[in-house]
Amino acid sequence: MKKGIGLVLILIIITGIIGGIFWYQKIKTKGEREFYAAKKLYEEKRYDASYLAFDSLLKDYRQAIWSGEAIYYAGKNLSLLGRDSEAKEYWQRLKDQYGDSIHGEETNFYIGRSFEREGDVKKARPYYEKVVKKFPASSLVDDALLGLGRIYEKEGEVEDALASIEKVAANFRETREVARVILDIAALYEKKEEWVKSLDLYYKVCKDFPEGDLVQNAEDGISRINTHLIFSRYPTEDSFIYRVEKGDSLSSIAKKFNTTIELITESNGLKTTMLKPGQRLKILESKFSIKVSKGKNKVYLKNNDKLIKVYRVATGKDNLTPEGNFTIVNKLKDPPWYTPGAIIPPGSPENILGSRWIGISEEGYGFHGSNNPADIGKYVTNGCVRLREEDVKELYKLVPVGTPVEIIK
Repeated sequence: MKKGIGLVLILIIITGIIGGIFWYQKIKTKGEREFYAAKKLYEEKRYDASYLAFDSLLKDYRQAIWSGEAIYYAGKNLSLLGRDSEAKEYWQRLKDQYGDSIHGEETNFYIGRSFEREGDVKKARPYYEKVVKKFPASSLVDDALLGLGRIYEKEGEVEDALASIEKVAANFRETREVARVILDIAALYEKKEEWVKSLDLYYKVCKDFPEGDLVQNAEDGISRINTHLIFSRYPTEDSFIYRVEKGDSLSSIAKKFNTTIELITESNGLKTTMLKPGQRLKILESKFSIKVSKGKNKVYLKNNDKLIKVYRVATGKDNLTPEGNFTIVNKLKDPPWYTPGAIIPPGSPENILGSRWIGISEEGYGFHGSNNPADIGKYVTNGCVRLREEDVKELYKLVPVGTPVEIIK
């Protein structure tokens, strides 16, 4: 009797075990099927649907052997959707449960990116640094370096920011993001009045990213700094100090050094045209040249073949602006405008020449101001190059008669 009861109990236990194993296998198989279905959605880039599937799996199967991977894919889907704050919860959960053993480089990178996008750069920093130091072969290292570059720049650690960006550039990652961070650092140097360092970075963007949409920012920075340096007493690599001699005049000095009276006057802060022997003057060694790009509606001013300034302009409608090599042959303040049957006086709202005329060796053509700033950037002139009033006044001060001009398509 007892043996019979014992056998029954053994059979019940065995049956329970077999049933449990069968149930576990069934659940396991069902869960795995759902896991791979969710992963397939991810591979098809259906990130919303994939996230919902993985999130549901994590609620239904809390202790599955693939739980870590499910957490990873839930976070990755959200990150790819740009939902960083939600994604951070999954990345942090993955890190808390598995450390860096499962997709450690991505876990650290995306947690760092989430903190950065939330504006908490101090919390973001160590995660980016860990990606760079612990996972040097990861494809995310460049992105982590860029993140560090942005953070260092915001915290005023300019040299560290540059070092991070240079590492990315050394890996041939000449991307828009690299250019943007370089521009931010250049602007920081500019704000600190470290002109040379700032200019070097602006020039770098123009050289490395000539067709990028951020090159305009670099050109503006170059123009802004050079205008400040040229028209101030600040010494530059292409300027020198001249000691006035007896009999010198502003006109004779300008002619002697191929510059303009206006530039000497403004760059030295002169209040009078009277000069004294022994007086020290800053003189720009000017070998200016001008290139006009009709296609971009821009004027590039160079000195000794180095870009100094970029002006946005208007050029001829129906391709009327002539192309070729010319020289500046005359300059005139407050020019009248000669039209068929009438002479429009200077200052008249009908005078399209504005306040300055800079004529070139192609008769009837030149650079002039504008009575309609909205025309800049358009093809609206009868062939001349039209500038904003403040720009044509500045160009007039800079370039002497004889300056070469090249006009291209």
